[in-house]
Amino acid sequence: MSIESPWHHGTPRPPHETIEKTLAKLHSIKQQAHYGHAMERGDIERVIRASEGGTAFEKHENGEALTIEHIVSSSANISRLVEAELQKNMTPEERKDLEAHRNLLVGRAAAIMDSARRYAMSVEEFVHIREKKKEMTPGELEQALESTDHARRRNHDALIEALQIYDNTARWFIDEGCVVEDDVRQWRLGAHVPTPDDLLEQPSRLIYLFPPAFLADRDMIREWGIAEVFRESVSLIEAEEALAHGELPKSADRSL
Repeated sequence: MSIESPWHHGTPRPPHETIEKTLAKLHSIKQQAHYGHAMERGDIERVIRASEGGTAFEKHENGEALTIEHIVSSSANISRLVEAELQKNMTPEERKDLEAHRNLLVGRAAAIMDSARRYAMSVEEFVHIREKKKEMTPGELEQALESTDHARRRNHDALIEALQIYDNTARWFIDEGCVVEDDVRQWRLGAHVPTPDDLLEQPSRLIYLFPPAFLADRDMIREWGIAEVFRESVSLIEAEEALAHGELPKSADRSL
């Protein structure tokens, strides 16, 4: 049976390793690295690319999707523009409103990544429950699955809300005239944007927005969040590799 992913725009692809099992494998790989077992980026990427989330991961890496780096860059650009606006004459109410909306973006990227991690952990928990099900009574198994499913839905909702707060707040600043329209880019599915590496090498003044159709699609947000967790796993391994070679690693926390 083929699996249809929103990242394929309706094109079916053969089934791969499930997201749940892939997350469990990555958790094991990171634990091994933590205890001194050498692990290379290629090892972890092969696991990711062989999973259901492999295509979304590739699109995030190749500049075919907005990433956490685009959110970090956009939030920083808006913050600079707000600082300039606050130097102008305005009423106390206008100043308070401007600062309140700016505060919604402070730490927003970190909140989005935290929600994505929590969602991934709740998805991974299904693997652990299945591994232990022989040790559980039917009632215990049902309760464990129900509790984990509730956590998964709660964390999924939190991820959606965090992304919506970012996008709605950015649009508020555009509507208020703090951001000029020429500096706004709304991502379209399949359209190319600067890759995360491009943004690091050549900082942009642009503000990136998600399309409304994306923010209304739970499945797409699910795959987006998992892809960002996959990318974070790769970043952690890269940091371990750099330290092993006596080099300064790029920040493994891309939501800074």
